[in-house]
Amino acid sequence: GNPFATRNDSATGDSGPPADQGSVDAAVQAAKQLSAMGIIYHYGGSHGPGLIGTTDPATLRSQGMDCSSSTSWVLHQAGMFPSTTADDSTGLESWGKAGQGNEMTVWANAIHVWIEFNVPGLGHYEMNTVNDLGGPRFLKWGDSGSMTSTAGFTPRHYPGT
Repeated sequence: GNPFATRNDSATGDSGPPADQGSVDAAVQAAKQLSAMGIIYHYGGSHGPGLIGTTDPATLRSQGMDCSSSTSWVLHQAGMFPSTTADDSTGLESWGKAGQGNEMTVWANAIHVWIEFNVPGLGHYEMNTVNDLGGPRFLKWGDSGSMTSTAGFTPRHYPGT
């Protein structure tokens, strides 16, 4: 199957209708959209007021993104983070509800944050920022190497995910 398909995708790989806001599928679609923009990693990038509210690739590319702005962007675009200004990784340690989600977990600590997706019919993926890979990317689980270790991270989830 198509490794970038979501449950809402057709058999031909077309994205189909937008996923419901607040759903895992909406977060997967947002993560894939951000990954496809090819934005570079830049510490502190896209933390200015309103920047995670834009879907304009040129604006985001001009700013770059770091782990917390890219995580905030995905969550905002999926309807799970109301602010249009990114939070830092420490702030994301208290986002949503405590503990792991069934299909989606935000892993945060004082220095890094990333999203794990483990979705039936899709597979095990991560939305992570890895300098060697150039910036925020939707990756097959483990493709970021040591960046997928959950040791020392606080698991958080959006209700129902």
